[in-house]
Amino acid sequence: VAKRLGHYVCILFDLEIGQPFYVGKGGGRTGLGNRRVFDHFDEARSDSGKERNKIVKIQQKWKSSGDVPRKIVRSGLGNEHEALLVNSALIDMLR
Repeated sequence: VAKRLGHYVCILFDLEIGQPFYVGKGGGRTGLGNRRVFDHFDEARSDSGKERNKIVKIQQKWKSSGDVPRKIVRSGLGNEHEALLVNSALIDMLR
C-alpha cells in the first residue's frame, strides 16, 4: 500500500464547521512505510509534536465530535517536490 500511495497530500477536516483545518504532505519514507497522516494522531495522543496548533485542534475535535476525518486528496505523486506543489496550491485555494 505504501508503495502505491507514494508521495501524497491529505486534508484533516473539522466536521462542526464543514471545512479543512490542516493540509499536509507525506510519502517517500523508503523502508518505513508511509503513515504520516496517522502520525498526526499519534502526536495528539501523546500530546507531543512541533505543530502545536494542529495537535490542539485534533484533541479538541476528538473531545467534541469523537473523530477527525481525513482524506487523501492526491496520491501517487512522483516526488516530494510534486507533493509540495499540490500542498501549496490547496493551502492557497482554501485561504
